[in-house]
Amino acid sequence: EFQRIVFLFPTHWFNITPMMKAYLNETWGSVGPDLWKGKEMLVVSTAGGGASTYGKNGRVGIELKDIFVSMKASADHAGMTYLEPLVFQGISRSAIKNYQNALIQRLSE
Repeated sequence: EFQRIVFLFPTHWFNITPMMKAYLNETWGSVGPDLWKGKEMLVVSTAGGGASTYGKNGRVGIELKDIFVSMKASADHAGMTYLEPLVFQGISRSAIKNYQNALIQRLSE
């Protein structure tokens, strides 16, 4: 009944978490990818690494938001619209309110 499905998880070794992968396997394995056809997919993720890890000048060499190619492929496979991910890198406890506000703003778009 919802138009947007939000996947919220921490980044785990430059990928989705094993539990998120298990959930997708179970959900799409039992009912198929048509479950969310026509809906939007929004990935929201956090990472402890900051600019020294992500971005053109970071060790990884790509932006954190671009790590989730497998989620985009899953969205495409399921007939979903993949939205630009909302990611927070170099996270800190002192910025939690900023993260909350950014999430609220993004969800209201």
